[in-house]
Amino acid sequence: MKTTQKAIKKRWYIIVAVMVVLVIVGIFCFVRWERKSSDLSFQFEETTYTYEDEYYDVFNLVYLQMVGSRDKEKERKINQLLEDDRKKVMEMEPPDSYPDDGWEYGFYVGTHQCDIEYADEKFISISYSGWVVRQLKGPYGLPATMMATTIDCEEMKVLELKDVVSDLNGLCQMLMEDRFKHITAWDGEPDLDFYKVSTTYSREGAERDLLETLNGNDREIEWYIKERKMSFSERWSAFWGDEVDKALAGKDFVIVILKDNYNEYAIDMRQIRELLKEDFVESMLQADQGESEEMTQTSF
Repeated sequence: MKTTQKAIKKRWYIIVAVMVVLVIVGIFCFVRWERKSSDLSFQFEETTYTYEDEYYDVFNLVYLQMVGSRDKEKERKINQLLEDDRKKVMEMEPPDSYPDDGWEYGFYVGTHQCDIEYADEKFISISYSGWVVRQLKGPYGLPATMMATTIDCEEMKVLELKDVVSDLNGLCQMLMEDRFKHITAWDGEPDLDFYKVSTTYSREGAERDLLETLNGNDREIEWYIKERKMSFSERWSAFWGDEVDKALAGKDFVIVILKDNYNEYAIDMRQIRELLKEDFVESMLQADQGESEEMTQTSF
C-alpha cells in the first residue's frame, strides 16, 4: 500500500514538474518574440513634403527621420539616407527625361505614405507606397507604386538585394515556383492566382528576365524585411530550432515586383536561410541575441 502511494506521489511530482517546465517555456516563447518599438534606443517621426512647379505636383510625400538616438552622428547619417529616399521619388522621372513630342507632361506624387516594416538596433526596413507617375497633364488615374529601403544601422548604408542574398538563381526559382505568398490586398483579395509570379512571368524567356531584374539591371524589384505577428504554435516550433531559426522567426522576406501597379510576395526568412549571405545572417543573429537578452532580463 505504502509502495503504491509513493508511486502515485512520484507520478504527481513528475506531472507537476513537467507542467512547471511547460509553463516556463510557454512564457519564454511569448516574451522571446514580443518586440515593441519602444524597446529601441531611437524612434521615428514623420515628415511631409509638398512641392509644386510647372513640372512637379507633389502632394503629401511622407518620409521618416530618426530622433532620440544617443549617437547623434549615427542619427545624422541615417537621416541623410532617409532624406535620400525622398529625393529618389523626385528623381524617378526628371523633367529632362520627358519626350519632346509637343505634349505637355507633368510629374505627380499623390498621397504617398511610408511604413516601418521592421526595426531593430541593426536593421531598419521601410516601405513607401502611393502614386508616382510622369504623364500627360490632365485628370487621369494614377497607377500605384512602391519603393522600399533597408538600412544597415552599423554600416550606415542602404542594402541592395545582392548584399543579402548569395544565391539569386535559387531565389528566382522559388519565386517562379510560387513559394512566396502574395500579400498585397488589391480589392481585398491578396492571394488570387492572377497575381502569382508564375503568371506575371509566364511568357517564354520571362524567368531569365526576372533573374536579370533580381540582379539589379532595372527598377522592377524592391525588397524589405517585414515583422510578422507569430502564433503560439510558430513560437513553440521556433523555440526548438537552432539559434539562427530563433533569430529569423517572425520575419518575412518580401520581394516587390513593379509591373503596372505593384505586388508584394513574402516568405518566412527561415525558408530561405540557405540563400542568404552568411554575414547578413550573422548580423541578424547578433541583433536578435542582444534583444532577447534584454527582454529576458526585463521579464524575469
